Amino acid sequence: MLSLGEIADLIGAECHGDCSITVNSVADITKAGPGQLSFISNPKFEKYLESSQASAIITSAKISSEFFSSVLSSGKTRNFLLL
Repeated sequence: MLSLGEIADLIGAECHGDCSITVNSVADITKAGPGQLSFISNPKFEKYLESSQASAIITSAKISSEFFSSVLSSGKTRNFLLL
């Protein structure tokens, strides 16, 4: 298992949230649960960002800028990696 911070280093992403959490697998954004990492590369899946149970999500600020702006400014705890 790798920590979110280690994954960020490997893929050249910026880690937000708890970078020490570990993930044990990758899953679809609609099916991911605790301990799993998911990703969004298509804007049509943005609607799942709020409801996903994934421990962390990999995405691009270009894809989800409105969502991430609200998370960062609200102080909500959400773990994500920005490419």
